[in-house]
Amino acid sequence: AGGKEFQETRSHLLIDTQICLLVCDISHDNIKNWISEIQDNGIPLNHTGILVNKMDQCGNDKIENIKRLAASKNIKLFPVSAKTGKGVSDAILTMLSESLH
Repeated sequence: AGGKEFQETRSHLLIDTQICLLVCDISHDNIKNWISEIQDNGIPLNHTGILVNKMDQCGNDKIENIKRLAASKNIKLFPVSAKTGKGVSDAILTMLSESLH
């Protein structure tokens, strides 16, 4: 539900959110907008993770851009595979564990 037409729905879903996981394809350009929405709703970015699919299928420039963005916002970045599920459980468990401390 990343499109602009779902912005109001996302705002309602973010109420009282303690952990936020953004799931996207490496080529997705709305990540910055989503991060702004999270901040606007008062969710600490250190409780936010980005699960990025298809990092193995793109050029280094896109990978470096998303790594820089995540680092600059203190957001954890998790490369994952939608096809195999690789990395998904680790990302979720890491975020849950860190939110409990």
